[in-house]
Amino acid sequence: MREWGVVRSVSGGGVEVSMAPAPEGCGDCRACGPSAEGRILVVSGPAGLRPGQRVEVDVVERGALGPAVVGFLVPVVALIVGAAVGSAVPGWSGLRSLSPAVGGALGGLALLLGALVPARIYDRRLRRRPPAARIVSVEP
Repeated sequence: MREWGVVRSVSGGGVEVSMAPAPEGCGDCRACGPSAEGRILVVSGPAGLRPGQRVEVDVVERGALGPAVVGFLVPVVALIVGAAVGSAVPGWSGLRSLSPAVGGALGGLALLLGALVPARIYDRRLRRRPPAARIVSVEP
């Protein structure tokens, strides 16, 4: 998404750009910090920028494939593998009193719960990471 903003300050850590208040379609990407005047972005930019200059900022949204795989596919695969292994355990271990259906349910549930913990940790880590933003053009 590209938007225009005004340079507020320039420092070694980046360029602070004041953006207009969030448009109605703006997502919850947390790229902008809160401010009384609107939204504030700290981005990398070309040398020679001065406060007051208008710049066009491109906010690059991070891909959604990685979180989707970790959030949905990994737990489902863990459930299937856990059910398959759990249903085979009664025959291997000599626990004849435990039916394969119960073993499969317990194994599937155990691996599903075990896979949800890393998926949740990964999701929290992704939510804390702001999207990448850069200055693409400067108005003369």
